[in-house]
Amino acid sequence: MRVGKVARGVALAASFTLVATTSYAPTTAARAQAQAQAAESFTFVMLPDTQYASEYWPEVFRAQMQWVDDQRAARNIKYVLHVGDVVDNSDQLAQWNNSKSAMGLPTDDVPYIIGPGNHDLDPGTASTTRATTRYNTHYPRSTFSGLPSFGGTYPAAKNDNTYHTFTAGGADWLVLALKYAPNSDEIAWANQVVAGHPGHNAILVTHAYQNGNTKDTNGTRLWNELVSRHANFRFTFSGHYHNAGRISQQGVHGNTVHQIQADYQNAGSRDPNSYLRVFTYSPAADSLDVKTYSPFLNRYLTDATNQFVLNGINLVRPRRGELLTGRQLDFDDDRRTDVFTTGTGWQYSSAARTSWIDLAQSTVGLADLRFGDFDGDGRTDVFRATGTAWQYSDAARTSWIDLAQSTVGLADLRFGDFNGDGRTDVFNVFGTQWRYSDAGRTSWINLLNSTVPLADLRFGDFDGDGRTDVFTTGTGWQYSSAARTSWIDLAQSTVGLADLRFGDFNGDGRTDVFNVFGTQWRYSDAGRTSWINLLNSTVPFADLRLGDFNGDGRTDVFNVSGTQWRYSDAGQTSWINLLDSTVPLADLRFG
Repeated sequence: MRVGKVARGVALAASFTLVATTSYAPTTAARAQAQAQAAESFTFVMLPDTQYASEYWPEVFRAQMQWVDDQRAARNIKYVLHVGDVVDNSDQLAQWNNSKSAMGLPTDDVPYIIGPGNHDLDPGTASTTRATTRYNTHYPRSTFSGLPSFGGTYPAAKNDNTYHTFTAGGADWLVLALKYAPNSDEIAWANQVVAGHPGHNAILVTHAYQNGNTKDTNGTRLWNELVSRHANFRFTFSGHYHNAGRISQQGVHGNTVHQIQADYQNAGSRDPNSYLRVFTYSPAADSLDVKTYSPFLNRYLTDATNQFVLNGINLVRPRRGELLTGRQLDFDDDRRTDVFTTGTGWQYSSAARTSWIDLAQSTVGLADLRFGDFDGDGRTDVFRATGTAWQYSDAARTSWIDLAQSTVGLADLRFGDFNGDGRTDVFNVFGTQWRYSDAGRTSWINLLNSTVPLADLRFGDFDGDGRTDVFTTGTGWQYSSAARTSWIDLAQSTVGLADLRFGDFNGDGRTDVFNVFGTQWRYSDAGRTSWINLLNSTVPFADLRLGDFNGDGRTDVFNVSGTQWRYSDAGQTSWINLLDSTVPLADLRFG
C-alpha cells in the first residue's frame, strides 16, 4: 500500500477591521459520464478487533490489508474503518510493530481511521484516565494530518478522537472516530464537528457501542447525546463484544441510523481473526450491501447475521450549486428547495408543495432580505443589514440575532462558503481587495487582490472542494478557486454573465453553467464542457428559477404558468406540477 501522498492545500488568510465603505454542440456522452460518476458505487472496509492478529498471527492482519490494496480499484474502496483494539497489550512493542507492518501509512492507496479501543489505552487506565501515550506514540496525529481528507483531532495535539471527510457515490461523508468510552468533553467536540458538516453523511466509528442487537452503556449515551441529535447521521460501527449485530433506529429528525457491530477475535484459534466487513454502497439502488470475508481463507460468512443488504439509506446529497452561493432556501432541512414570500409576515411553502407555513412576524420585505445558513444547522436563515450592523433570523423563526458590526450594506454584499465549514460567509470587494467575513461574525479576512469588481462576479463550486469559487467572463469563462487563486480557465465562450445561471444539473457536486439558446435549455458541466442539452421549451430565461424541488441533489428548473407552480426535474423532463397559487414569480424567492 505505497503511493505518493496527495498534497493538502492550506488556505492562508489575513484579518482586517470592518470598515464603512457562443454556442456549443450538445454532448450526450459528457452528460452520461458525469451522471455515471455521480452514481458510482463504492466500498469501505471495517476492521474488527485485530488484537490477537497483532499478538499471535500478524500474517492474518497483513493478508487483510493486502487484500484491501489489491481490491482498491476493482471495488472502488474509499476508506478503512478500524473499530479499535488494534493490539492486545499496549505495552508490547512487537504488537504495535505487527499492526503497523500490516496497516502501512494512511497516506497509501486507501486511507484509514481508528477509534482506539480499551486494549489500545495505557495499561490499567481503561476505566480511569483512559491514557493514550502508547497509542499516540505509534499512531500519532502527524501520521494522519497529511491526508487530503484529514479534518482535525481532539485534543488538538493528539489522535485520540479525530474526523476525516471524503466524497464518494455522489455524496459527501464525515467519518468521526471516538476513543473507548468517550467523556463529556469529547462528545461535546463531536457534536460541534457533526453540526459543522450538515451536508455530509456522518459515520461514527468507536470501539464499544452495542453488544449484538443491544446498546451498552457507552452506546446508549452516544445515541442520546450525539448520534440521534443530528439529521445527517447514517451509520455507526463498533466491535468489542465477541459477536455481531445491527440496530436500525430513527433519530429525532426522522433519519434512520444503521448501527452495526462485529468482532471475530479469538485467542485460541487463528482463522476467526481473519474476517473483516465489506460495505458496498450503490447510489442507484440507495442500498448498502454488507458481506463478511476472510482474505486469508478466501471465505465468506453467509448467514443472515453476517451477510445482508440495508435498503433506503437516503443519503444527504450535496447541493453545492446553491448552498455555497447562499442561494438555496431550505427552512425545514429536508434537502428540497422551499419557496419564500412576505406579506403580513414571512411564509414558506415546503418544496413548493404545501400551502403557506408561517415563519416569523416581520415587516422587513423581500428587497431588504438575503439568505444563507449562518449557524450551520442545515436550515436557511434570513439576513439583513441595518446600516450599522448585520443580523440574521435563525431559519426565519427567531427575532434578529446580531452578527458583526458593519456599515457595508446589502448592495455591496454577496454570500458563499469560502472556508468550507458549512456556514455562509459574507463577501465584499473593497478597492481591489476581495474579502470575506467568516459566517458574518469576524472582521474581514483577505482573499485575493483583483481589479474585477463585484458586478462582474458570480459564485459557485466549480472544482467540487466544498468551498465557494468566484466566476467571471472575458474572452472565456474563468474561476478563482475559493477566491484565493489567480484565474483558472474553464470553457471558451462568448455567452456573458447576463445570460447565465448556475446549478448542479448532473449531481456531481460541482456547479454547472446554465443557459437558454432559442428554445433549448442547456448546461456546461462545471463550466468545462461544450453545451449539454436539457429540455426544449418556449419558456424564456427571464421566467425561470432554479432549485432542487425533489431532493435528488440535482438542480431543477421552476416556472409559474398562470396559477400553477411547476418544475422540470433537473431540466430534463416535461413540467411536473407543484402547488396552485396566485403568488406570482416576482414575489417569490428561492435564493
